Amino acid sequence: MSEKILIPIDSSEMATELLRYGASLAAKLGAEICVMHVVEPFSKKATVLSQFKEDMVEQVNELLKTVGAEVMEQAQATLKEAGVAANYITKLGYPSDEIVATAREEGCTLIVIGCRSINSLGKLMLGSVSSKVAHDAHIPVLIFKK
Repeated sequence: MSEKILIPIDSSEMATELLRYGASLAAKLGAEICVMHVVEPFSKKATVLSQFKEDMVEQVNELLKTVGAEVMEQAQATLKEAGVAANYITKLGYPSDEIVATAREEGCTLIVIGCRSINSLGKLMLGSVSSKVAHDAHIPVLIFKK
């Protein structure tokens, strides 16, 4: 069975470091890399801005998709610089759910995910996405925390 590492990234500064770490790990394991980015949809239901017109919501979602494409372009440049090939997946949905589902669909054997710890208890708690992925995943999860 060949090893396959899923590396979910976002638009944070940590993403580049995470990709370099994942590439190094993949090289040591002789593993394939699958990079993914999840665009979380903007919804009138999910915000106090329910007075937004539907076309405004669509415009915001299109902007989020554009940012997602830029995130993946940067990831491709980073891994090309590292001399590593990978496949790239962008999905629309809720990050933790999509990460776990993609790991299963792609036959991944490890998830390497970053943790930003944005909340005030950041030094004591993992980020909500990385924590949920670690809890729900069917495979090992390596949490890259800076």
